Amino acid sequence: MLEPHDPRLARDTLLDAYGAARYSGQFGVPVAEVLAAVRAARRVEHSQETATGLLLDGFAAWGERRYEAGVELLRRAIAPLTGDQPLPDDVVEHFTAMSLAASRLYDWPARQALERRWAEELRRRGALSAMLVALVYQANNQLFEGRFADAEVTLAEGRALSEAMGFRAHLGLFAAAELTVLAWRGREADARALAAQLLRDFAAQGHGLGVIQAHVALTWLEIGLGNYHEALRGALEAYEYRTIAAVDVVEAGIRCRDVQAATAALESFSPMALATGNHITLGLVTLGRALLADDNHAESEYLLAIEHFQQCPLAPYLARSYLLYGEWLRRQRRRRDAREQLRTAWQMFDTLGMEAFAERAQAELRATGEHARKRSIQAQDALTSQEAQIARMAADGASNTEIAARLFISASTVEYHLRKVFRKLGITSRVRLAHALSGEEEEPVPQD
Repeated sequence: MLEPHDPRLARDTLLDAYGAARYSGQFGVPVAEVLAAVRAARRVEHSQETATGLLLDGFAAWGERRYEAGVELLRRAIAPLTGDQPLPDDVVEHFTAMSLAASRLYDWPARQALERRWAEELRRRGALSAMLVALVYQANNQLFEGRFADAEVTLAEGRALSEAMGFRAHLGLFAAAELTVLAWRGREADARALAAQLLRDFAAQGHGLGVIQAHVALTWLEIGLGNYHEALRGALEAYEYRTIAAVDVVEAGIRCRDVQAATAALESFSPMALATGNHITLGLVTLGRALLADDNHAESEYLLAIEHFQQCPLAPYLARSYLLYGEWLRRQRRRRDAREQLRTAWQMFDTLGMEAFAERAQAELRATGEHARKRSIQAQDALTSQEAQIARMAADGASNTEIAARLFISASTVEYHLRKVFRKLGITSRVRLAHALSGEEEEPVPQD
């Protein structure tokens, strides 16, 4: 291999190539070729580490399954994200790679920092096309935390910005994120219709990542609905890209009596998860162990998984842990103990608006002799998507002028929509918006 004339530029180019290969959904030869080039390239001599060098070496170590070394390098690369100092230029320039590193480590503080600081930084710099990618990333963060209404607002902002710029290249990413929201919320008819359209479009475009994201979304839909054979197929399609799907393979595999697939997924995921060693990855591994454990060991694993997820912001996964534990308790004929866990799961899913999972928890509750009331229709459910978007921004403190600028509409249009929001929610000012949007949830009715 020829020595590069500009080693630093060469490593920047390799990092861009790695990100492009990953985000294209091509995980075989293209990624392997990039990593081989990384290993062969002459190391840049410099007195201080750069984000580019750390990211490349971290991804290379990860690709060689040297997970501990990869974790250390990637952690050093993303460390500036969580500090108070201005973001260095090389961090800003390589946002795609930084976000991939934070995602791979399941480093939620870094992901949250990217969400908060990245869009703000790009707005300040006027880098609107890059901001579209940041908004997709922000929406996915909100989704994993169960902040579906916030994710919908972010997606609406991204679509509006795309249309206003006449830049449609990222509309597929927004559509894939929208599908994920529909699937996690259990909106079956809408999710299936959008998934069918996107799978056709992505296949025609050669958009490998889009196809995988559609399968990831459908896996959650099928698991929520209890369609485990379909869920297992989707989870296996998605697993190579989204290792977080390992727990989906385990649950669906166990329900389909495919213990081999379930065991293989957990064994593959565990080394990288244990190397990162945070509450998200440990919670996922422990939940997988609980599903595979015999009756003498399952309970301690379920309790440990719940403990891990209680210490991170991924509310859907915490609710899912309560549900799986409650299902296991019911199969052990410990109905009173099962009710406590299932009641908690139902309340969480219901509050989050995850309808399919809430109905699944409700069915389990009925099997224990308890019934949960159906969620009452909340006032904000009557809002249109644009009204909900404007209401959320106003509740977060944005002025009419700021909302208008972000949505590319006039301030008078914002005011018009807010008047309609106030009327529908039965309030008279912004002061009550946040409370009105949160709604009030009903408690399940014990039947002991």
